[in-house]
Amino acid sequence: MIVISKKTTTKIVKGLRYEVEALYNSPTERRPRVYIKNFGAYSITGFTDTDGNELPKIDIPFSTTRFQSLSFEDLRKGDILVCNTSHYKTLVKDGMYRISELSTTSKIVTGWQGRQSTVVTNFIKFDGIKRKLQFNGYSFRKLSTEEAREMSLNKVLYDEEEKVISSANVRKVDLLQNKNKELITYLAKSIIDPNRHQLSTLDWTIETKKRWIDLIPQDFDEILNMNFREVLQLIDQN
Repeated sequence: MIVISKKTTTKIVKGLRYEVEALYNSPTERRPRVYIKNFGAYSITGFTDTDGNELPKIDIPFSTTRFQSLSFEDLRKGDILVCNTSHYKTLVKDGMYRISELSTTSKIVTGWQGRQSTVVTNFIKFDGIKRKLQFNGYSFRKLSTEEAREMSLNKVLYDEEEKVISSANVRKVDLLQNKNKELITYLAKSIIDPNRHQLSTLDWTIETKKRWIDLIPQDFDEILNMNFREVLQLIDQN
């Protein structure tokens, strides 16, 4: 569902179109809200439908998979998972990875008043990734039926290789959908960071991002050779 904003706020602009993730506006709803994709929740009075009418008095719930946790017990070696987050240093968001190993450890811990309990930790390892990762069910999802079907058809009809990341030599930065635009965003945040100390903008960018992604000065060479107009044009691209 697409809606149009009736006013400008710090995040949205009057007259622009926005995609709805969920709508709770039924007659019994005590606090009607519309959830705009990538922007959060807003009062329904701030939006109209594409024809300029008030939003319908219905509920459109979030997708059932939005907050669904993946169960470790349902996983098998060889399964393909999609990464939901950019917080892994070695994995890229929306990248596909094949499970090479699943393991579980347990240990006895002593808590308050000497009470003992067993702590179980699950680990997952992917092809081409050197280290095991502690499993988080919200960080991954299985391929949807449509994705799996499309992958199978492309393999049969066009002999297309699976878009599964499996090389240990591929750097995360090189897998970003729009590498230069993402790097410019990193630089922009470093420019306005008051805690940059005496480091250059480039060095501070690399330092602050090293927890999430490995960067080297050479990654920025193409950007540094752009003129300001080219940088702005790249930022303005969708």
